[in-house]
Amino acid sequence: MSLLSYLDLPGDWGLDLWGRYVDDLTAQGISEYVTLDARLSWRPIERLELALVGQNLLDKAHQEFQPSYIQFTPAEIERSVYVKMTLKF
Repeated sequence: MSLLSYLDLPGDWGLDLWGRYVDDLTAQGISEYVTLDARLSWRPIERLELALVGQNLLDKAHQEFQPSYIQFTPAEIERSVYVKMTLKF
């Protein structure tokens, strides 16, 4: 289940939030988890957007998938924060 929100704020700012709940994946041995992604953006001019993005903000890390056909150590999805600049031509 997920909930997605896009907000246009005053002064050419925007705030996007995406919350997700994933139930137990018992066949793969993965516990339930809740996660949140957030994006704060600003458009100083029409062609330029600057954004601060945070992903998987509620946990330090969580496992989303357990491979069943190929044997390897499953990776954990870690929390991340980054800055993005988009220039449109």
